[in-house]
Amino acid sequence: MRCVLNLKKLENKKVSVYQVNSNFHKGWKHLKIVIQIERSGNRGKKPYKEKVYYISSAVNEAKTLAQIIKGHWGIENQCHWVKDVIFQEDKSRIRNFQAATNFSTLKTLVINLFRSWGFVSITEGQRWLTDHWHKIFIISELFPLKSSR
Repeated sequence: MRCVLNLKKLENKKVSVYQVNSNFHKGWKHLKIVIQIERSGNRGKKPYKEKVYYISSAVNEAKTLAQIIKGHWGIENQCHWVKDVIFQEDKSRIRNFQAATNFSTLKTLVINLFRSWGFVSITEGQRWLTDHWHKIFIISELFPLKSSR
């Protein structure tokens, strides 16, 4: 078992990779491996122990797979979590697929703009924009949109 120190918690992590028989599941003909990650540690003062599983068509070493999975969660935490929690995307009442896709794209654009302006916290970016909305016009003059006409 390997001990991973993160800024907020001390976590024990074990990554296991299992080869999959070609007959494991007929619908997943490219499935090659199952990855099992066992984690334990403390979140605050509460102990936890969990096992999570992933599947893959790529055969790699456990260390490489752990890095890929960690990268996936980085995307989840930096974009999807912000959309779910800060922009409350899961509570959206938009039912039209195209409209929902358009609004999701706009939210991603706003997240990327705030980050490019140096905001680590999207909430802080929202607060700044509330107090400085007029600066959007200055920014749009500095970086005009290119017209396709």
